[in-house]
Amino acid sequence: MRSPSPEGSRRRWAWHLGAALLFAALAVGGQRGLVAGLGDHVFFQELPAGNDCLLHVWTLAWDQHALATDPAGVLDANIFYPYPRTLLYSDHLLGLAVLLVPFRLATANPVLIHNLVTLAAPALDALALYALALTLTGEPGAALLGALLYGFAPLRFTADRCQIQMLAAWWLPLLFLLARRAIAHDRVRDGLLAGIVLALQGLTGIWRSPPSPSSFRSGSRTAGSRRASASRARSR
Repeated sequence: MRSPSPEGSRRRWAWHLGAALLFAALAVGGQRGLVAGLGDHVFFQELPAGNDCLLHVWTLAWDQHALATDPAGVLDANIFYPYPRTLLYSDHLLGLAVLLVPFRLATANPVLIHNLVTLAAPALDALALYALALTLTGEPGAALLGALLYGFAPLRFTADRCQIQMLAAWWLPLLFLLARRAIAHDRVRDGLLAGIVLALQGLTGIWRSPPSPSSFRSGSRTAGSRRASASRARSR
């Protein structure tokens, strides 16, 4: 297989850079209402019980505080005393909290940290899918289209905008990309990286995590018990 010419390589890299800049522009443009209040506002969400954006601001702040001061007690959050492990009452976002440590070192403003990752998430999602699609197809145009559909679906800017665990969807494309490389090239390093990415996805949110065998067994038991209950009800 011939290597691309220097001119061809420059064109491809220019295309990749243009795609990344497009993703960044769309992410900012699609959330321009957030830009003016990055440090002191969150997206409005009309819920009877409150605002999930504020919940996730607190969750990330607690995670980073506890990991720095008492890592063993990170699950015993400062809510619902005296009950233990109250961080697990919702998505704990520990994967994101670890990823965002550099932001925490730069600022103590938890709203700003939350909003920065919210702002960047669609672009990062698109970039991860772009890399995967480019590897699978070898076609920059197809990769760009797939990335736009994945990163900038309307749901990202409506229902998901206060669900940071859903917005942070870059882990799955990276998982598939690294797993494919590990299998195709028999590289242990890529396999280990795929495992780390899978763990970070699980620690970010369960909603996009690949189901484990235990979850299949649990689901099978639940379905079986429901069928048995329905059968008993019909026989009465």
